[in-house]
Amino acid sequence: MKTETYDLLALNERDDAVSRVISHVLRLSEEGDYAPGERLPNEAMLSEQVGVSRTPVREAIKVLEAVGLVEVRRGVGTFLRPNTIAALGQLLLFQREIARTTPQQLYEARLMTERSAARLLAQHRTLEDLDRLREINQRLRDLAAQGADSEDLMRADIAFHAAIYDRCSNPLIGSLGRFVTALFAPWIKKSIEFGGGERAAANHDLLIGMIEAQNPGGASEAAVDRVVEEGLIYWQTTLHEAQ
Repeated sequence: MKTETYDLLALNERDDAVSRVISHVLRLSEEGDYAPGERLPNEAMLSEQVGVSRTPVREAIKVLEAVGLVEVRRGVGTFLRPNTIAALGQLLLFQREIARTTPQQLYEARLMTERSAARLLAQHRTLEDLDRLREINQRLRDLAAQGADSEDLMRADIAFHAAIYDRCSNPLIGSLGRFVTALFAPWIKKSIEFGGGERAAANHDLLIGMIEAQNPGGASEAAVDRVVEEGLIYWQTTLHEAQ
């Protein structure tokens, strides 16, 4: 089975940092560098080997743990699980399915996780949570006012949603949400180019307000990213007219 398995992980043909880490770990396993049950390189070493920050390394390990390819032992390390063929097959099927996914379908998956995370956060938010969300959103607003490019605005927008996932009290929803958002990043960027960073920040204000009011239903509804939604409609219409 030592073929181009890890090449199949080029999600939607973009060089996503999380998928690069996943590919690297699979390569280590498939080429026999690490046997089942053996401890993998630590977070700092994987970060250096792949050439990414530690954040995508953490997210990649969460994905690999979720599908059963690795076992994370807190305070000890991350280990390859024995008998991982079934788990690997599951991951590869998922990646193949992702390759056939349309932007609209990916947006719907993102919306599902985002709404769940927002609802959960609204139920137990703290003042620290609110301060953090406002701080990140102000960063997006400042970048928009400074005329920052769409790449910086996209990263600031994703950082806001990542903060919701990180604080929603459900690590699985958080990991899935971050993963799907990473896949959806190219369309977030296009949508910000279409709608602007200030408008995205204004939408975030509505979501923060519902979370502050501890209104789960309102937070779930406010999680609909109207800039992204309208941007998708615009790009789909443009593509249709070009055909």
